[in-house]
Amino acid sequence: MVGDSNMKHYKKGFLLPMGVIFIFIMLIVGMGILYLGTLEQLDVKRRLNREKAFYLAEAGAYRAYAHIKQNRNWQPEEDALPLGDGTFFVTREDESGRINIISTGNVKGIEEKVQLTLRRGSGNSWAQGLFGSTRVTLANHSRIYGYDSSTDPYGNNPTNTAEVGSLSLISLANNSSIYGNASVTSDGRITLINNSNITGNQNTDTVFDEPLNDLPPVEIPSDLLNASPGGKLLVSGNNTYSLPGGNYRYEEIKTSNISVLRFTGDITRIYVENKVEIENNSKWDIQGTLILYLGTNSTLDVKNNSKIGIMQPDGSVLPNLPVNFRIYSASTRNDAVIMQNNSNMAGLLYVPEGWVQLWNNRKFLGGIVTKALDLYNNVKVIYDTNLMNLDIEDDPGGGAGTLRIIRWTKPNWINRLQ
Repeated sequence: MVGDSNMKHYKKGFLLPMGVIFIFIMLIVGMGILYLGTLEQLDVKRRLNREKAFYLAEAGAYRAYAHIKQNRNWQPEEDALPLGDGTFFVTREDESGRINIISTGNVKGIEEKVQLTLRRGSGNSWAQGLFGSTRVTLANHSRIYGYDSSTDPYGNNPTNTAEVGSLSLISLANNSSIYGNASVTSDGRITLINNSNITGNQNTDTVFDEPLNDLPPVEIPSDLLNASPGGKLLVSGNNTYSLPGGNYRYEEIKTSNISVLRFTGDITRIYVENKVEIENNSKWDIQGTLILYLGTNSTLDVKNNSKIGIMQPDGSVLPNLPVNFRIYSASTRNDAVIMQNNSNMAGLLYVPEGWVQLWNNRKFLGGIVTKALDLYNNVKVIYDTNLMNLDIEDDPGGGAGTLRIIRWTKPNWINRLQ
Protein backbone atom coordinates (compact mmCIF):
# COMPACT_ATOMS: atom_id res chain seq x y z
CA MET A 1 0.00 0.00 0.00
CA VAL A 2 2.86 2.31 0.75
CA GLY A 3 4.32 1.65 -2.61
CA ASP A 4 1.10 2.54 -4.39
CA SER A 5 0.86 5.80 -2.48
CA ASN A 6 4.37 6.82 -3.44
CA MET A 7 3.65 6.01 -7.08
CA LYS A 8 0.61 8.31 -7.07
CA HIS A 9 2.61 11.15 -5.58
CA TYR A 10 5.31 10.54 -8.16
CA LYS A 11 2.83 10.74 -11.01
CA LYS A 12 1.38 13.98 -9.66
CA GLY A 13 4.83 15.47 -9.40
CA PHE A 14 5.62 14.45 -13.01
CA LEU A 15 2.45 15.82 -14.62
CA LEU A 16 2.73 19.28 -13.14
CA PRO A 17 6.03 20.30 -14.75
CA MET A 18 4.94 18.64 -18.02
CA GLY A 19 1.81 20.78 -18.03
CA VAL A 20 3.85 23.89 -17.36
CA ILE A 21 6.22 23.01 -20.20
CA PHE A 22 3.31 22.33 -22.55
CA ILE A 23 1.66 25.64 -21.68
CA PHE A 24 4.99 27.41 -22.19
CA ILE A 25 5.43 25.79 -25.59
CA MET A 26 1.89 26.71 -26.60
CA LEU A 27 2.53 30.24 -25.43
CA ILE A 28 5.66 30.44 -27.56
CA VAL A 29 3.84 28.97 -30.58
CA GLY A 30 0.93 31.33 -30.07
CA MET A 31 3.20 34.32 -29.77
CA GLY A 32 5.09 33.16 -32.87
CA ILE A 33 1.87 32.81 -34.82
CA LEU A 34 0.75 36.22 -33.61
CA TYR A 35 4.11 37.72 -34.54
CA LEU A 36 4.14 36.09 -37.96
CA GLY A 37 0.55 37.17 -38.50
CA THR A 38 1.49 40.71 -37.59
CA LEU A 39 4.44 40.59 -40.01
CA GLU A 40 2.21 39.18 -42.74
CA GLN A 41 -0.37 41.87 -42.09
CA LEU A 42 2.32 44.55 -42.31
CA ASP A 43 3.65 42.98 -45.50
CA VAL A 44 0.17 42.91 -47.02
CA LYS A 45 -0.27 46.57 -46.13
CA ARG A 46 3.10 47.37 -47.74
CA ARG A 47 2.16 45.49 -50.87
CA LEU A 48 -1.21 47.22 -50.97
CA ASN A 49 0.42 50.62 -50.50
CA ARG A 50 2.96 49.73 -53.18
CA GLU A 51 0.15 48.86 -55.59
CA LYS A 52 -1.62 52.09 -54.70
CA ALA A 53 1.60 54.03 -55.26
CA PHE A 54 2.07 52.34 -58.63
CA TYR A 55 -1.40 53.25 -59.84
CA LEU A 56 -0.97 56.79 -58.55
CA ALA A 57 2.27 57.05 -60.53
CA GLU A 58 0.58 55.73 -63.65
CA ALA A 59 -2.33 58.12 -63.22
CA GLY A 60 0.08 61.02 -62.88
CA ALA A 61 1.97 59.99 -66.01
CA TYR A 62 -1.16 59.72 -68.16
CA ARG A 63 -2.51 62.96 -66.75
CA ALA A 64 0.68 64.66 -67.90
CA TYR A 65 0.37 62.99 -71.32
CA ALA A 66 -3.18 64.35 -71.69
CA HIS A 67 -2.03 67.86 -70.75
CA ILE A 68 0.89 67.80 -73.20
CA LYS A 69 -1.36 66.59 -76.01
CA GLN A 70 -3.47 69.71 -75.45
CA ASN A 71 -0.56 72.08 -74.88
CA ARG A 72 2.92 71.02 -75.98
CA ASN A 73 4.49 73.58 -73.61
CA TRP A 74 2.70 72.33 -70.49
CA GLN A 75 4.93 71.91 -67.43
CA PRO A 76 4.21 69.76 -64.34
CA GLU A 77 3.32 71.35 -61.03
CA GLU A 78 6.23 72.08 -58.69
CA ASP A 79 4.65 70.24 -55.76
CA ALA A 80 3.20 66.76 -55.36
CA LEU A 81 -0.55 66.51 -55.92
CA PRO A 82 -2.84 64.57 -53.57
CA LEU A 83 -4.97 61.76 -54.93
CA GLY A 84 -6.73 58.99 -53.03
CA ASP A 85 -4.59 57.73 -50.17
CA GLY A 86 -1.37 59.35 -51.39
CA THR A 87 0.26 61.79 -53.77
CA PHE A 88 1.97 61.84 -57.15
CA PHE A 89 4.78 64.04 -58.39
CA VAL A 90 5.63 64.48 -62.07
CA THR A 91 8.78 65.68 -63.79
CA ARG A 92 9.37 66.35 -67.48
CA GLU A 93 12.61 65.95 -69.43
CA ASP A 94 12.84 67.19 -73.02
CA GLU A 95 15.41 65.79 -75.40
CA SER A 96 15.81 65.73 -79.17
CA GLY A 97 12.40 64.88 -80.60
CA ARG A 98 11.24 63.21 -77.37
CA ILE A 99 9.64 64.03 -74.03
CA ASN A 100 10.21 61.87 -70.97
CA ILE A 101 7.52 61.99 -68.30
CA ILE A 102 8.51 60.51 -64.92
CA SER A 103 5.73 60.17 -62.37
CA THR A 104 6.31 59.13 -58.76
CA GLY A 105 3.42 57.85 -56.65
CA ASN A 106 3.75 57.93 -52.85
CA VAL A 107 1.54 56.18 -50.31
CA LYS A 108 2.66 56.29 -46.65
CA GLY A 109 6.32 56.61 -47.58
CA ILE A 110 6.30 53.87 -50.25
CA GLU A 111 7.20 55.12 -53.74
CA GLU A 112 6.66 53.70 -57.22
CA LYS A 113 7.63 55.27 -60.55
CA VAL A 114 6.25 55.13 -64.09
CA GLN A 115 7.99 56.68 -67.08
CA LEU A 116 6.40 57.52 -70.43
CA THR A 117 8.58 58.40 -73.41
CA LEU A 118 6.67 60.52 -75.91
CA ARG A 119 7.56 61.37 -79.48
CA ARG A 120 5.93 63.94 -81.69
CA GLY A 121 4.66 62.25 -84.82
CA SER A 122 4.79 63.87 -88.21
CA GLY A 123 2.52 66.79 -88.86
CA ASN A 124 0.37 65.28 -91.57
CA SER A 125 -2.78 63.25 -92.01
CA TRP A 126 -1.02 60.40 -93.83
CA ALA A 127 1.44 59.51 -91.06
CA GLN A 128 -0.82 56.70 -89.77
CA GLY A 129 -1.12 55.01 -93.18
CA LEU A 130 -3.62 54.64 -96.01
CA PHE A 131 -7.06 55.33 -94.59
CA GLY A 132 -10.73 55.10 -95.56
CA SER A 133 -13.01 56.19 -92.74
CA THR A 134 -15.98 54.08 -93.88
CA ARG A 135 -14.09 51.40 -95.82
CA VAL A 136 -11.03 50.19 -97.66
CA THR A 137 -11.77 47.53 -100.27
CA LEU A 138 -9.42 45.56 -102.51
CA ALA A 139 -10.60 43.17 -105.21
CA ASN A 140 -9.24 41.12 -108.11
CA HIS A 141 -5.53 40.92 -107.38
CA SER A 142 -5.16 44.43 -105.99
CA ARG A 143 -2.24 44.97 -103.64
CA ILE A 144 -0.99 47.46 -101.09
CA TYR A 145 2.72 47.64 -100.22
CA GLY A 146 5.03 49.99 -98.39
CA TYR A 147 8.15 51.84 -99.47
CA ASP A 148 10.39 54.63 -98.21
CA SER A 149 10.67 57.52 -100.66
CA SER A 150 13.77 58.84 -98.88
CA THR A 151 15.77 55.77 -99.95
CA ASP A 152 13.68 54.38 -102.83
CA PRO A 153 12.19 57.46 -104.55
CA TYR A 154 10.60 55.56 -107.42
CA GLY A 155 9.13 52.70 -105.40
CA ASN A 156 11.11 50.06 -107.24
CA ASN A 157 11.48 47.86 -104.17
CA PRO A 158 8.12 47.54 -102.35
CA THR A 159 8.25 46.18 -98.81
CA ASN A 160 5.94 44.57 -96.26
CA THR A 161 5.58 47.85 -94.36
CA ALA A 162 2.16 49.08 -95.44
CA GLU A 163 -0.24 50.54 -92.88
CA VAL A 164 -3.93 50.43 -93.77
CA GLY A 165 -6.75 51.65 -91.53
CA SER A 166 -10.49 52.21 -91.36
CA LEU A 167 -13.01 53.06 -88.69
CA SER A 168 -15.43 50.48 -90.10
CA LEU A 169 -14.26 47.98 -92.73
CA ILE A 170 -11.22 46.58 -94.50
CA SER A 171 -12.28 44.03 -97.12
CA LEU A 172 -10.08 41.94 -99.42
CA ALA A 173 -11.38 39.64 -102.14
CA ASN A 174 -10.09 37.50 -105.01
CA ASN A 175 -6.32 37.18 -104.44
CA SER A 176 -5.86 40.68 -103.07
CA SER A 177 -3.16 41.41 -100.50
CA ILE A 178 -2.00 43.92 -97.94
CA TYR A 179 1.72 43.57 -97.36
CA GLY A 180 1.79 45.02 -93.89
CA ASN A 181 -0.70 45.78 -91.13
CA ALA A 182 -4.46 46.34 -91.28
CA SER A 183 -6.28 48.13 -88.46
CA VAL A 184 -9.92 48.86 -87.61
CA THR A 185 -11.69 50.05 -84.48
CA SER A 186 -13.52 47.76 -82.09
CA ASP A 187 -16.71 48.56 -84.02
CA GLY A 188 -15.13 47.61 -87.36
CA ARG A 189 -14.19 44.36 -89.06
CA ILE A 190 -11.62 42.85 -91.43
CA THR A 191 -12.76 40.33 -94.06
CA LEU A 192 -10.66 38.09 -96.33
CA ILE A 193 -12.30 36.23 -99.25
CA ASN A 194 -10.94 33.89 -101.93
CA ASN A 195 -7.21 33.58 -101.24
CA SER A 196 -6.75 37.14 -100.03
CA ASN A 197 -4.21 37.77 -97.29
CA ILE A 198 -2.67 40.27 -94.91
CA THR A 199 0.98 39.62 -94.12
CA GLY A 200 1.16 41.70 -90.94
CA ASN A 201 -1.08 42.21 -87.95
CA GLN A 202 -4.86 42.36 -88.11
CA ASN A 203 -5.74 44.85 -85.39
CA THR A 204 -9.41 45.00 -84.47
CA ASP A 205 -9.34 47.31 -81.46
CA THR A 206 -7.44 50.31 -82.82
CA VAL A 207 -7.97 53.81 -81.48
CA PHE A 208 -6.96 56.20 -84.25
CA ASP A 209 -5.31 59.49 -83.43
CA GLU A 210 -6.39 62.83 -84.85
CA PRO A 211 -7.33 63.61 -87.54
CA LEU A 212 -8.36 60.09 -88.58
CA ASN A 213 -10.84 59.68 -85.75
CA ASP A 214 -12.90 62.56 -87.21
CA LEU A 215 -11.65 63.85 -90.56
CA PRO A 216 -11.88 67.67 -90.84
CA PRO A 217 -13.31 69.01 -94.12
CA VAL A 218 -11.21 70.74 -96.76
CA GLU A 219 -11.47 74.52 -96.68
CA ILE A 220 -10.36 76.35 -99.82
CA PRO A 221 -7.81 79.06 -98.90
CA SER A 222 -9.19 82.57 -99.24
CA ASP A 223 -6.38 83.74 -101.53
CA LEU A 224 -7.32 81.02 -104.02
CA LEU A 225 -11.05 81.73 -103.71
CA ASN A 226 -10.31 85.37 -104.48
CA ALA A 227 -7.88 84.69 -107.32
CA SER A 228 -8.89 85.92 -110.75
CA PRO A 229 -11.03 83.28 -112.49
CA GLY A 230 -9.16 81.62 -115.32
CA GLY A 231 -12.10 79.85 -116.93
CA LYS A 232 -11.09 76.56 -118.53
CA LEU A 233 -7.51 75.44 -119.08
CA LEU A 234 -7.54 73.00 -122.01
CA VAL A 235 -4.39 71.43 -123.48
CA SER A 236 -4.60 68.83 -126.24
CA GLY A 237 -3.30 67.74 -129.64
CA ASN A 238 0.34 67.10 -128.80
CA ASN A 239 0.76 70.64 -127.45
CA THR A 240 2.71 71.81 -124.38
CA TYR A 241 1.58 74.52 -121.99
CA SER A 242 3.76 75.88 -119.17
CA LEU A 243 2.31 77.35 -116.00
CA PRO A 244 4.70 79.39 -113.82
CA GLY A 245 4.58 79.20 -110.06
CA GLY A 246 1.87 81.17 -108.27
CA ASN A 247 -1.80 81.02 -107.30
CA TYR A 248 -4.49 80.16 -109.86
CA ARG A 249 -8.21 79.54 -110.03
CA TYR A 250 -9.91 77.61 -112.83
CA GLU A 251 -13.34 76.28 -113.53
CA GLU A 252 -11.87 73.24 -115.26
CA ILE A 253 -8.52 71.75 -116.32
CA LYS A 254 -8.33 69.16 -119.08
CA THR A 255 -5.31 67.66 -120.80
CA SER A 256 -5.60 64.99 -123.51
CA ASN A 257 -4.10 63.42 -126.64
CA ILE A 258 -0.34 63.35 -125.87
CA SER A 259 -0.35 66.93 -124.55
CA VAL A 260 1.93 68.20 -121.76
CA LEU A 261 1.02 70.56 -118.93
CA ARG A 262 4.23 71.76 -117.27
CA PHE A 263 4.40 73.39 -113.84
CA THR A 264 7.65 75.36 -113.77
CA GLY A 265 7.59 77.20 -110.43
CA ASP A 266 8.91 76.17 -107.05
CA ILE A 267 5.34 76.20 -105.68
CA THR A 268 2.14 76.24 -107.74
CA ARG A 269 -1.24 76.39 -105.99
CA ILE A 270 -4.43 75.88 -108.00
CA TYR A 271 -8.10 75.87 -107.08
CA VAL A 272 -10.30 74.01 -109.58
CA GLU A 273 -14.01 74.49 -109.02
CA ASN A 274 -15.48 71.64 -111.05
CA LYS A 275 -13.41 69.15 -112.99
CA VAL A 276 -9.88 67.95 -113.69
CA GLU A 277 -9.35 65.46 -116.51
CA ILE A 278 -6.00 63.97 -117.42
CA GLU A 279 -6.48 61.46 -120.22
CA ASN A 280 -5.25 59.74 -123.38
CA ASN A 281 -1.46 59.69 -122.88
CA SER A 282 -1.27 63.27 -121.63
CA LYS A 283 1.40 64.24 -119.10
CA TRP A 284 1.75 66.59 -116.17
CA ASP A 285 5.35 67.62 -115.59
CA ILE A 286 5.80 68.81 -111.99
CA GLN A 287 9.17 70.57 -111.72
CA GLY A 288 8.57 71.92 -108.22
CA THR A 289 5.62 71.45 -105.84
CA LEU A 290 2.01 71.38 -107.05
CA ILE A 291 -0.84 71.84 -104.56
CA LEU A 292 -4.28 71.22 -106.06
CA TYR A 293 -7.51 72.23 -104.29
CA LEU A 294 -10.80 70.86 -105.63
CA GLY A 295 -14.33 72.18 -105.02
CA THR A 296 -17.27 70.59 -103.25
CA ASN A 297 -18.84 69.20 -106.44
CA SER A 298 -15.59 68.47 -108.25
CA THR A 299 -14.18 65.36 -109.89
CA LEU A 300 -10.61 64.34 -110.66
CA ASP A 301 -10.27 61.74 -113.43
CA VAL A 302 -6.87 60.37 -114.46
CA LYS A 303 -7.08 57.68 -117.14
CA ASN A 304 -5.82 55.94 -120.28
CA ASN A 305 -2.03 55.84 -119.90
CA SER A 306 -1.71 59.36 -118.53
CA LYS A 307 1.37 60.14 -116.47
CA ILE A 308 2.09 62.61 -113.67
CA GLY A 309 5.58 63.21 -112.36
CA ILE A 310 8.93 64.55 -113.51
CA MET A 311 9.37 64.49 -117.27
CA GLN A 312 12.73 63.32 -118.63
CA PRO A 313 14.50 64.53 -121.80
CA ASP A 314 13.45 61.37 -123.63
CA GLY A 315 9.79 62.05 -122.82
CA SER A 316 9.46 59.43 -120.10
CA VAL A 317 8.00 60.39 -116.73
CA LEU A 318 9.51 59.40 -113.39
CA PRO A 319 7.49 59.60 -110.17
CA ASN A 320 7.87 62.78 -108.16
CA LEU A 321 8.15 62.58 -104.40
CA PRO A 322 4.59 62.20 -103.10
CA VAL A 323 4.89 65.29 -100.92
CA ASN A 324 5.50 67.39 -104.05
CA PHE A 325 2.01 66.76 -105.42
CA ARG A 326 -0.74 67.32 -102.87
CA ILE A 327 -4.44 67.06 -103.69
CA TYR A 328 -7.00 68.44 -101.25
CA SER A 329 -10.54 67.72 -102.40
CA ALA A 330 -13.67 69.13 -100.76
CA SER A 331 -15.83 66.96 -103.01
CA THR A 332 -18.66 64.95 -101.50
CA ARG A 333 -19.16 62.79 -104.61
CA ASN A 334 -18.68 59.04 -104.90
CA ASP A 335 -16.56 59.77 -108.00
CA ALA A 336 -14.54 62.54 -106.34
CA VAL A 337 -11.26 60.92 -107.50
CA ILE A 338 -11.01 58.18 -110.13
CA MET A 339 -7.71 56.85 -111.51
CA GLN A 340 -7.88 54.10 -114.08
CA ASN A 341 -6.48 52.26 -117.10
CA ASN A 342 -2.69 52.14 -116.74
CA SER A 343 -2.36 55.67 -115.41
CA ASN A 344 0.46 56.21 -112.91
CA MET A 345 1.27 58.92 -110.39
CA ALA A 346 2.72 59.71 -106.98
CA GLY A 347 1.11 62.12 -104.57
CA LEU A 348 -0.90 62.75 -101.43
CA LEU A 349 -4.70 62.62 -101.52
CA TYR A 350 -6.91 64.08 -98.80
CA VAL A 351 -10.60 63.56 -99.68
CA PRO A 352 -12.46 63.39 -96.35
CA GLU A 353 -16.04 63.53 -97.69
CA GLY A 354 -15.75 61.80 -101.06
CA TRP A 355 -14.63 58.47 -102.53
CA VAL A 356 -11.32 57.55 -104.15
CA GLN A 357 -11.40 54.76 -106.74
CA LEU A 358 -8.44 53.15 -108.51
CA TRP A 359 -9.15 50.78 -111.40
CA ASN A 360 -7.44 48.57 -113.96
CA ASN A 361 -3.66 48.22 -113.65
CA ARG A 362 -3.27 51.52 -111.84
CA LYS A 363 -0.13 52.27 -109.85
CA PHE A 364 -0.09 54.91 -107.13
CA LEU A 365 2.72 55.88 -104.76
CA GLY A 366 2.24 58.01 -101.66
CA GLY A 367 -0.62 58.46 -99.21
CA ILE A 368 -4.41 58.48 -99.34
CA VAL A 369 -6.87 59.62 -96.66
CA THR A 370 -10.50 59.53 -97.73
CA LYS A 371 -14.03 58.53 -96.84
CA ALA A 372 -13.99 55.38 -98.99
CA LEU A 373 -11.00 53.85 -100.79
CA ASP A 374 -11.72 51.21 -103.46
CA LEU A 375 -9.05 49.32 -105.43
CA TYR A 376 -10.14 47.03 -108.29
CA ASN A 377 -8.46 44.90 -110.96
CA ASN A 378 -4.72 44.60 -110.46
CA VAL A 379 -4.24 47.97 -108.81
CA LYS A 380 -1.01 48.53 -106.89
CA VAL A 381 -0.80 51.17 -104.17
CA ILE A 382 2.52 51.67 -102.42
CA TYR A 383 2.31 53.62 -99.16
CA ASP A 384 5.21 55.97 -98.45
CA THR A 385 6.40 55.22 -94.91
CA ASN A 386 8.59 58.34 -95.03
CA LEU A 387 5.41 60.32 -94.47
CA MET A 388 5.79 59.43 -90.80
CA ASN A 389 8.77 61.80 -90.71
CA LEU A 390 7.36 64.85 -92.51
CA ASP A 391 5.58 68.02 -91.41
CA ILE A 392 3.12 69.47 -93.93
CA GLU A 393 1.79 72.84 -92.83
CA ASP A 394 -1.06 73.15 -95.37
CA ASP A 395 -2.53 69.72 -94.54
CA PRO A 396 -6.28 70.26 -94.02
CA GLY A 397 -6.30 67.49 -91.46
CA GLY A 398 -4.09 69.31 -89.02
CA GLY A 399 -0.35 69.64 -89.32
CA ALA A 400 0.44 70.07 -85.64
CA GLY A 401 1.80 66.56 -85.28
CA THR A 402 0.58 63.68 -83.16
CA LEU A 403 2.12 63.00 -79.78
CA ARG A 404 2.67 59.28 -79.35
CA ILE A 405 3.75 57.06 -76.47
CA ILE A 406 6.70 55.08 -77.79
CA ARG A 407 7.83 53.54 -74.51
CA TRP A 408 6.26 52.67 -71.13
CA THR A 409 8.74 51.72 -68.44
CA LYS A 410 8.81 51.21 -64.69
CA PRO A 411 12.28 52.20 -63.48
CA ASN A 412 12.00 50.23 -60.21
CA TRP A 413 9.88 47.37 -61.55
CA ILE A 414 11.78 44.80 -59.51
CA ASN A 415 10.38 46.31 -56.33
CA ARG A 416 6.92 45.01 -57.19
CA LEU A 417 8.27 41.48 -56.87
CA GLN A 418 9.61 42.00 -53.39
